[in-house]
Amino acid sequence: MQIQVSGLNELNGYLRNLSPRLRKSISRESEQFMLDVRKSAKLRAPRDTKGLKDSIHVELTGANEWTLFVDSPHGVFQEEGFKPHWIHSDMIKGSNKLKGEGFFFVSKSKPFVAPALETNLSKLDNRLSHVTDKAMRGSR
Repeated sequence: MQIQVSGLNELNGYLRNLSPRLRKSISRESEQFMLDVRKSAKLRAPRDTKGLKDSIHVELTGANEWTLFVDSPHGVFQEEGFKPHWIHSDMIKGSNKLKGEGFFFVSKSKPFVAPALETNLSKLDNRLSHVTDKAMRGSR
């Protein structure tokens, strides 16, 4: 699954022309933003899905470009939903109460990345404004 924010061509062009110090400050703040999104997504991830929480990580994928990855194959189904179905109780990690009970019906998905992104996006403009002001004052 990939969530991409589009329509930023003008902004990216502007950012390329910024001073190296300001670009570095914005990159650090972008990294911190993505780490906050990761933390929020980990807190929201369903615990009964094998390794989903531990598969969420952030990497530098380009020059000043940070990407959030969910490596668990269950991630996309939890995020975007799935067709209700039956699964065997052995597929659920850490669910001793279900062991030996056979199959049970799964019908709900639980988005965890989109809500984490929404929560943190509301703070992004203030964060970038603060770091930009700070870097501009420091460059004088």
